[in-house]
Amino acid sequence: MILKDFLNFLKSKYHKNTTKCYLSYFERYAHIFFGLNPDVELFKLNPHKRSWILQSVKRFGDFYFRKYNNREVIQLIKEIIERYDLNKNLDMKDKIYLVSPNFIEEKVKKIFEMPGEIGFIARFGLLSILREQEIIYIKEKEICNNGYGCDCDSLHKVVCKNELTIIAIGWTRGNKKALATIIPTGYWEKFRAPKI
Repeated sequence: MILKDFLNFLKSKYHKNTTKCYLSYFERYAHIFFGLNPDVELFKLNPHKRSWILQSVKRFGDFYFRKYNNREVIQLIKEIIERYDLNKNLDMKDKIYLVSPNFIEEKVKKIFEMPGEIGFIARFGLLSILREQEIIYIKEKEICNNGYGCDCDSLHKVVCKNELTIIAIGWTRGNKKALATIIPTGYWEKFRAPKI
């Protein structure tokens, strides 16, 4: 019964192929993960496979918390991963990060609650997905008046009807690039407004 509920939870959040993989890995390896010395068996597997197993177990913890409002399983999973160092030798993209299911929501909410100019800049960075140097660049760079089809080095902007502004940036420093961003028009206008 619990696996069926877990499957429905996965289906509501992930693509059907990802759902099948998570469920399959959980069914095959949960007894090893929650068993006595999971590191002995799991470190025999290649890192990519171990990552999938850890992800499936982590998703089960999220499911259990959602269904029963009980953090004990999430805490147990975190302790097992840390005690046996199961993230060892996993690439950054494969590592399992142990955060609460609402971690991102909580952090975004805090950013939107920040007062003043620093709060505005933090929200602008979050919405535009630009780095500090790129934000400084588009603050100071002139905007081209020739439209958005020319090849000049200036910024090019398109204000859309849905209250979003597209900014063609064309910024490159080493291997970092910022080609364009989309930002709510109100934020863009406030950002570019001259200080009085």
